Amino acid sequence: RVYREEYKPLFDVAAESALAYVADRRLSVDGRFRHSILMHGPFILVSYAQARYGHPELFNTYLNLFEGCLDELTYNHVSILAYAVSHVSIHRPTFWRGVMSEFARSGHSWDAYSLGLISGACRRSWQKARAEGFGSQAGDQIDLLLAAARLLVGKAAEGPGLTFHEASDMVMALALLPHSAPQGLRRDMLQVACDTIKGESQSFPPTYLAASFYGLVALALEGDLDVSCREMVLSALQVLVLELGVKQALCEQADIELITYALFAAARSSHQLGEMDMRPVLLVQQREMVRKAGDFTAESLAHLGRLTSQAAMLVSPEGHALQEWF
Repeated sequence: RVYREEYKPLFDVAAESALAYVADRRLSVDGRFRHSILMHGPFILVSYAQARYGHPELFNTYLNLFEGCLDELTYNHVSILAYAVSHVSIHRPTFWRGVMSEFARSGHSWDAYSLGLISGACRRSWQKARAEGFGSQAGDQIDLLLAAARLLVGKAAEGPGLTFHEASDMVMALALLPHSAPQGLRRDMLQVACDTIKGESQSFPPTYLAASFYGLVALALEGDLDVSCREMVLSALQVLVLELGVKQALCEQADIELITYALFAAARSSHQLGEMDMRPVLLVQQREMVRKAGDFTAESLAHLGRLTSQAAMLVSPEGHALQEWF
């Protein structure tokens, strides 16, 4: 799951082997060979996506194959495929259109885990599309996210509820959804996500705690939340802050970045967070940034360090939230 530039030859050689399977004539004449490609191909893309290396030829070749036979894949494989595509910078509206069509046909039978994967994939893809100027062409991702969220809310009501996977992605999605999204659905999503966070926070791995913290802070700072929704967010955030303080030492580089941006935003608008005390998280954050300084570029470390210092001084002008050595 780690990609460095010096690893590129290894990834490229592996990609050549994977591409050879798709070029093999047996794909069109041997049913068992074809089934093997369809079952294992999505996981090949996931392995590259998790390393954040979107090998263009590999992804395009496999997606050309999969787009024509999504109905032959299990819903688990479709959601895993969407997960892989969402983690790399590939703008491919035809893929999302195909997934939307398949979801409309079979989505009612998907389990909660696959629904969570697909909603998280839609959220990440939409984020990337907006950042790269294709936001107006990401309507299928929004529609698919909302459709998956409706089913997830229903499954949560039936029991046994959501896990950290689904709750974390739901909070992040809520922080990004346009206000044109149905308000009733937004409230239902917020309710089940906050209930899961308050009831299951101890089961959240550090990465999911960081993402949920970022999403809840963004929601808490929204100006148009009604009183009951704001209370839901703040009560969940209070629980999350306590748990984050315990597991912060296990956070990775990307988690530290999310926490930094959330802390800075929270410090600038602390009046909207009531009596929330962010100092424990800020103090641990400084230690972790120094301890893991080697994971960041000099520019990134300096930028995040400035934001953290400013957040600490905003929270406590007397300097009680800023370590002298930081």
